[in-house]
Amino acid sequence: MALTISRAKPITDFEYVPLAEKLESAPFTVLFSAIPLDTLAKLQDAALSVSKDGEYNISINSLNHSVLKLALTGWKNIGTEDAPIRFKRDSNGASDGSLTLIPGDIRSEIATIIIEVSKDLPNAEEYLAELNKLAMEDVEDEDEQKEAEPEVVVEKPKRARKKTA
Repeated sequence: MALTISRAKPITDFEYVPLAEKLESAPFTVLFSAIPLDTLAKLQDAALSVSKDGEYNISINSLNHSVLKLALTGWKNIGTEDAPIRFKRDSNGASDGSLTLIPGDIRSEIATIIIEVSKDLPNAEEYLAELNKLAMEDVEDEDEQKEAEPEVVVEKPKRARKKTA
């Protein structure tokens, strides 16, 4: 079968809820734009180095930081008890102050999602929908396992009473 290409302009702006937030009533959600392939290639190349032994090394943290800085456009449901925290951008993209508010494991997850979506933009919506479906199945499986586990009740031993005559 020949490759069929849609003439419709692909969607380039997305929302993503990190896995750790899936069950929250108001989950933390990031807004991002896909990165053009040429720009993504430059970011990946900039994170690549060659050792004296000729081995290639990639600085994942640098790549993730660059991807997030460039692609993140906003967020929802992050704040203090008193007020939401505004997402801030500077002349280079997402501000470092905003990025540091996102836990490291979630930053890595989001950067990976952005890279995958950017590499296959025509299928991005399907990819994100499938990820969401799988994440929800995992959450349901965890809930079922918790329900199936017997509840362990630890009772304090009773003290023996001395008989008094």
